[in-house]
Amino acid sequence: MPHVLSFLAAGPPEVERNHRLYAGLNGYSRSAVSSAGLPDIHRRQLMWNSLLHGLRRIPEGDLLVLATDDVLFARRDPVEALLAGRAGAVPTFTLEGRGVARDQFQVWRNTSANREALVARIARSAVHLPPEQAPDAPDDLRVGEAHGAGDIRLAEMCNVRFSPRWLLQDVPLALVIGDHPEYAGSPVVFRDTLSRLVNRQLSGEGAAGRLLEPQVPPATGPVDVFQPRRPGALLCLYTPNIASFGCIAEASFRRYCGIQGLTLYTHRALTLPGMSPAWAKPFLLRQHLRDHDWVMWVDSDVLILNARPSAAALFDDRDIVAAHDIGPWLLNAGILGFRNTPRNLELLDTVCEAIERIDDKSSTYASGGDQTVFCDVLGASGLRAEELCDLLTINTPWYYRDRSSFMVHYYGMQPEYRLMIMREDFASLAG
Repeated sequence: MPHVLSFLAAGPPEVERNHRLYAGLNGYSRSAVSSAGLPDIHRRQLMWNSLLHGLRRIPEGDLLVLATDDVLFARRDPVEALLAGRAGAVPTFTLEGRGVARDQFQVWRNTSANREALVARIARSAVHLPPEQAPDAPDDLRVGEAHGAGDIRLAEMCNVRFSPRWLLQDVPLALVIGDHPEYAGSPVVFRDTLSRLVNRQLSGEGAAGRLLEPQVPPATGPVDVFQPRRPGALLCLYTPNIASFGCIAEASFRRYCGIQGLTLYTHRALTLPGMSPAWAKPFLLRQHLRDHDWVMWVDSDVLILNARPSAAALFDDRDIVAAHDIGPWLLNAGILGFRNTPRNLELLDTVCEAIERIDDKSSTYASGGDQTVFCDVLGASGLRAEELCDLLTINTPWYYRDRSSFMVHYYGMQPEYRLMIMREDFASLAG
């Protein structure tokens, strides 16, 4: 009978629950080892020793499944059915076009050959030796990733930046959360949200194989005006290709406007000659600003989670409301507010004219996107970084958000994961 060994650095509750669920559903025994606070060389020594220790305590021929904090069991299938006749499996994943060996998920059969391999591995990883470059497991344990050359649908790596290929076929036995080298790891928000969804499915609370069900937006027209003729207004746009999460954003804006007494303009279909709808922001701001004291644009991947802060109060000491960007730009154009002043109307005219002169406006980020134009025009007008809001006031990146966050921006991830996290965060408002 297989044994599940949870090898945990932080011991996140939903991950531990996932490992317990999988083991319990299959009648497997389970134990846990903590590597919290250990430097990598000691963590790996503890891992190899834990594997050897575990193998020596289960019957000959049984399987030992090691799963770290990065592993979520997504199916109930018994691991022995997938590894019949094999000495074990340590999946290799494709990252940046290369096969990368990962140690987060390993399955070892208790055989004398495997125990000898672990003893040798422990010797080569001694803390006083230089880093060992040899493979961490015997070649016969190496298997390709689920959608690659391997014939075992055992595991697949997932990350907010990776397209979730595992959704296109049957969900694999295990999801291994991996880090992209260019993007600040795998945020806790992503890990916790995915863990909760997987656990709902594993425990029978969700539909099998439908971890990320598409959101079906309600039937709507091309434009909607909620509570017209109020002094202040929010303005958003989403087209059918992003309506799955755009309708969630709209629901959060409508809730907020109802509480704060604001107008909400929602555009859902827009045709501008020669440009993607993503470039429509300054044109719509200019169109609606004349009818209000102020108008604030909010992107369709933004949620207003906290309805208490006043958007109107942000204009008390400024005519333009924007926040810093996490990158090198002056500001992030996902949330932009303008007071109705002659100067601001002129600035929007200047932005629109600059955009009209750009040849390639075929996509959101073509020619640097509208954010580049806003930064150039507003920077040239004298807008300084010290006049902008910080990222905890508005336009908070989703991986910085907490219970008090106001306007949260869910950028920088695959659409399927954006929908997953936005839907869970918005649903939490009713909890």
